[in-house]
Amino acid sequence: MNLATPVRRSRPTIRLAALLSAGCVIASLLFGASMQAQTEGFSNADTTMPSCQPCLESPKVVFMGDSITDYWPLDESFPGKKYVNRGIAGQITPQMLERYESDVLALRPDVVVILGGTNDIARKSGPPNPLRMTQDAIRAMTEQAQQRGIRVVLCSIPPVSDYSGTNRTNERPASAIQELNDWLRAYAREAHATFADYFPVMADEYGMLRSDYADDGVHPDRKGYAAMALVIQAAIERALQGAS
Repeated sequence: MNLATPVRRSRPTIRLAALLSAGCVIASLLFGASMQAQTEGFSNADTTMPSCQPCLESPKVVFMGDSITDYWPLDESFPGKKYVNRGIAGQITPQMLERYESDVLALRPDVVVILGGTNDIARKSGPPNPLRMTQDAIRAMTEQAQQRGIRVVLCSIPPVSDYSGTNRTNERPASAIQELNDWLRAYAREAHATFADYFPVMADEYGMLRSDYADDGVHPDRKGYAAMALVIQAAIERALQGAS
């Protein structure tokens, strides 16, 4: 064969080559259109959504407290809500502060509900000035949350009663509860936190915890928690709206 002589191709071969070339052009055009649509889709995406899965799973509200919080069945009081219970029975507010970073701040909630102080009043830690100690712990928890952009709800201490046969008012005097609650209300205003006042709905005409709201004179029963749920849900909604 003379290498200088060009190879003559049959007509079917030429047609096949033309078809393949046209197919490549069409595929290229289709691929480009697809990529452009995907790019436009990304550019029009909602950029306000969290960029990581853990953000989507963060709790909305964390309840921080002692036994009154610990015993609260939040899933029953707030069905369908992303409310997390971080109460531990018997704790005073400085103990709550010690675990605050891991139990509350690390969860990155929108709101933290802080209820503590009844054990401080009962002097379970034996300090000479429990009110000052409680105030310092509440301040620290409030400031740390607000520095992280977490809204704070400060709760008043519910009353206690002697109706169960145990002298609860001896270790938790009404005057001490009122003094702490007055400070909590004033501090919430000062710190631009939301104040949730449980006392009025939990107290009877004598200023004691209603007998039908608790069995032991301190810890609410289901009916008591139902009354508290109405108060705290309204406070959480105010907090989310930036109102006190």
